[in-house]
Amino acid sequence: MFHKDTVGIKVYAAHDSIAVYLPDSNQFVYTPAKINIERSTDDVELIVRKDSLTKKLLLKSKVSNTFWFGNLFGLNLPGFIIDGKSPRRFTYPKEHFLVWEPWDKSEYVETLHYLPPTRRQLNVKLSIPLVNHFGVNTGYKNTQYLGFLGISAGLEYYINNNLSLNTDVGVISNYSPFRSESDSYIKQTNKASILFMDIQAGTNFRKFHLDVGFQVNYSRYSEDFIFDTQSIKASWDYASYELNAGMAFSGYYALSSYFNIGVNYYPSAFHWQGNTFSKRISHMAMLDLIFKIKAFRPSN
Repeated sequence: MFHKDTVGIKVYAAHDSIAVYLPDSNQFVYTPAKINIERSTDDVELIVRKDSLTKKLLLKSKVSNTFWFGNLFGLNLPGFIIDGKSPRRFTYPKEHFLVWEPWDKSEYVETLHYLPPTRRQLNVKLSIPLVNHFGVNTGYKNTQYLGFLGISAGLEYYINNNLSLNTDVGVISNYSPFRSESDSYIKQTNKASILFMDIQAGTNFRKFHLDVGFQVNYSRYSEDFIFDTQSIKASWDYASYELNAGMAFSGYYALSSYFNIGVNYYPSAFHWQGNTFSKRISHMAMLDLIFKIKAFRPSN
């Protein structure tokens, strides 16, 4: 395992006027600051100071994920033994956002191990619906499907530090790696997919984010049938399309500043199939793995 001797620690604050003192030193830097800390099995305490108030920032030592994934899960027994005796297998949380409350008289400053959003921040979102469940009008009945494939992309803009507007466009299908093959002389394939778009407003509760808004989706259902023997060969296909609209509800949890996991739920009450309009409740739900990229973040 190739670990550096130090870990780069980033310290942020809502106001860039908090001094962070290096361990056992009179040297200090102001937030936003990046400090290199030597890897060790011991926790590290930094001194943070704002005006006349001084507190401590505790950096807890933990075993690096690279140690586990690179050695244990990679079945690298020699590397596991060698790294198991080295302090370089330890690391510290890399991001610390100081929640500086003047009325809080505790010895240690409260920290968040991720960078919270700020006003005028713009994020680009890429997500993979890992599991999706949805209803489709086949033209002769309403059917529920379970699938394991999808992709979506979107934008998220923060009006203030805690209120955002976002939109997403994506597609999901009923693809399943567990589907069995048909008989060799009879092949029938049913395919269902949905193209969707949503517009939502959201707010944060620490690492949790909740959204509510509206969505429209366009569903497609198709059937392909092939009957092939030495004496008879026949095939036919069929497709049904429907436009749906309704509410959109989303919630996700921030695993880090870049990775999130969450759930989307889109109930539709209005449906158009050709010239036919109908009212009924259909459901679409997705378990999402979300990647967030900060396209723009103001410096102050």
